[in-house]
Amino acid sequence: MTVPEAQMSIPQLLVSVRSAAEAAAAIAGGCDVLDVKEPSRGPLGMADVSTIAAIIDAARAAQPSAPVSVALGEAADWAPDRQPPQLPAGIAYLKLGTAGLPAGAVGAAQFTAVQRRFEKLSTSNRWSDSPHACGDQFSSN
Repeated sequence: MTVPEAQMSIPQLLVSVRSAAEAAAAIAGGCDVLDVKEPSRGPLGMADVSTIAAIIDAARAAQPSAPVSVALGEAADWAPDRQPPQLPAGIAYLKLGTAGLPAGAVGAAQFTAVQRRFEKLSTSNRWSDSPHACGDQFSSN
């Protein structure tokens, strides 16, 4: 995630949640960023769209300014014939994994293609700044 320069020295607490109740508890406990994922589906497992929407609603009710990031699973799981879902409004950042993609230009192209498919169906086109989102996975070194 890109943090404004004024906040660079301020530690921020990101809490991964999988339900609206967990989101409310995280915010009550001082969470700065909510990270929605379903760990039973993998490290970046995507939660059901209804769960994502419920978490966003809970976050807005408790702390309207709290950013919400959403894990979308692994790019390799989003075959061209698998339609990404319409995501609810209120997502600040999207996250997508690289596990299972080939290294180099082919993997980078597949990753980017999945990102673009999600961007067409989301009000958020901001991707988290992580090694896999920045393309480090695809270097040929």
